[in-house]
Amino acid sequence: MKLKQSVTAVFLGVLLLAGLASAQYAPQIMKVKVPFSFEVNGREFPAGAYSLVRTEPNMLRLRDTNGRSLANILAGSVLAAESPTSAKLEFKTEGGRHVLARIWQENNPYGYELYPGKPAQLLAKKRNAQQATVEGP
Repeated sequence: MKLKQSVTAVFLGVLLLAGLASAQYAPQIMKVKVPFSFEVNGREFPAGAYSLVRTEPNMLRLRDTNGRSLANILAGSVLAAESPTSAKLEFKTEGGRHVLARIWQENNPYGYELYPGKPAQLLAKKRNAQQATVEGP
């Protein structure tokens, strides 16, 4: 009887941990309006409304207003000095080109820093690169 209780306790513990793990990776949706064209993973997107969905710990998906997937974004974690009061995107900008660099969620000091692709690496090599920031609605 004691063995049955132990097996039941272990099984319930595993179910609890599995539930916590899946809740931890539940999709988070962030809506933003970008007033200029921009690049993600070497692809250009027009100005407009978009949503970013966290699908895994370091994976986000860029979607249009119809929920259609436009790009998968692989990103690492970054820590802000202060939690942003609204959702925010940071872009590296030069010569009118805006490349998405960081993604911040409202009231969360942890954000996402995109791994540089070719456009971001080219901008990083140039001296006069600037930054642009877009805050959520």
